Amino acid sequence: MDQELDSASEFRASDHRLESKLNLQPISLETDLTGEQAQCLQRAGECFRKQQWRNAIEEYTTLIRKRELSPEHQAQVLNNRGLTHRHVGEMDNAINDYSAVIHLADAPPDQLAYALVQRGQAYQKLQNLERAQEDYTRVIEANSYPLKMVAEALIQRARLLGSAGKIEEEARDYASVVALEDPPPALLSRALFEQAALYFKAGRWDHVINCSTRVIEMEEAPLDHVAQMLTYRGGAYARKWKWEQAIEQYSIVIGMGDLLPDRVSRAYYYRAVTHREMGNTEAEIRDHTAAIEIEETPPDRLAKCLNNRGVAHARLGNSPQAIEDYTRVIGLTGAPNNQRALAFNNRGFEFGKTGDYHKALEDYTALIEMGDSKRENVAKAYNNRGVTYARLQHFDKAIRDHTAVIEMEGIEAGPMIRALNNRGVAYVQTGEYIRAVQDYTTLIQMDMVPVEELYVGYLNRARTYRRMNEAENAISDYEQILKKAGASDLVHESAQSELNEMTDELGMPRREY
Repeated sequence: MDQELDSASEFRASDHRLESKLNLQPISLETDLTGEQAQCLQRAGECFRKQQWRNAIEEYTTLIRKRELSPEHQAQVLNNRGLTHRHVGEMDNAINDYSAVIHLADAPPDQLAYALVQRGQAYQKLQNLERAQEDYTRVIEANSYPLKMVAEALIQRARLLGSAGKIEEEARDYASVVALEDPPPALLSRALFEQAALYFKAGRWDHVINCSTRVIEMEEAPLDHVAQMLTYRGGAYARKWKWEQAIEQYSIVIGMGDLLPDRVSRAYYYRAVTHREMGNTEAEIRDHTAAIEIEETPPDRLAKCLNNRGVAHARLGNSPQAIEDYTRVIGLTGAPNNQRALAFNNRGFEFGKTGDYHKALEDYTALIEMGDSKRENVAKAYNNRGVTYARLQHFDKAIRDHTAVIEMEGIEAGPMIRALNNRGVAYVQTGEYIRAVQDYTTLIQMDMVPVEELYVGYLNRARTYRRMNEAENAISDYEQILKKAGASDLVHESAQSELNEMTDELGMPRREY
């Protein structure tokens, strides 16, 4: 039977993304405005800070309609109104405001660059990627725009290119930010972060570590960026099997303080997974518990922590606590379907271990009937339900469930191997020996069968041949196990013992291997 950890328990680059947007705060205007203009501007800023978007738009509009602003102030107010339109999802209005800045005579270069980058992002929201790329490129290729805006445009264009699958061009833009002379620390750290993400996907762990280290050692890097890069570096060390170094990175994040609770929760989660890889189950449980107890832990990670803690409890023989964790996942609002599927499978497994087969059947059936579960999860549930039916002597139902797996299109080898073996066992119980032999033979002849499961297939086929009084075939299968390396001690000893018993019964000399 199959009991599973959550399928996303390893470090994933996609779990870690820095904000892809500019900081959506109004541009600070010069203080030389007076009278009604100054009061109107002050009211707009207060409305913005209070997220009273409509009132802010009205105040900015009042300023613009007076037509008494200098080109610089007019550009700033238009940019701020465009930004406010973006906050309420009015991308077309935002684009109009940014375009007005771009076409404004004597607008300062920094305001033009800001308008172009913001308009590019608004175009992206509307899926007008070509226009977005054009705006970013205008900033990048001009020689008069501030370095900060050039770096921002490069990062935004890189992400746009990456979303279009143009990975090499994406990488070049991040590299261009890193190569700038004295880029702003926040933007440099973002570019290095994205470089690390690309290296992570490519399995270039040393490059991930190098990019992460640069950010971690930057004096002016934002604390949040440092925390994320420490987590990234921990993931790279883990992929290099350097568990202690990985633990150290996650521990630094946990002890940093002044971080978003989500960052701390994530570090606890990954440190727990690393403890598991090191075989330290109690430490794993402690860290999963710490993440679970953080109120801000998002539902998807909470479900992973509960599922993994349940498996850890089961590993220590604590079925009641394991069942409690799986039950929490099943009832958790916002838990992803794949996590609920794992919880149903694992809780069913624990019910089976405690002899509560009917509850096990209910859980496997619930998983099968979820409707949108991954095919692999459904295959596990069918296999496990089939084994449970067999334990209840319902062999016809067991055969039906294992057949459902065997007939699945596109199923992976693992579930197929287990289904063939388990159906063969059920066929033996119903006296259908020829069908059992056929299933074991299919298993043995499959490509890339794990050695242990291959020899289990040989052992079960040998036993079936004995029931059929086909001694020569049985001896041949036993010898396949005994003459070759790879079988577990249990399988090897069973094969030798059964072969001795068989040759004794036939009055043949023993064959010791």
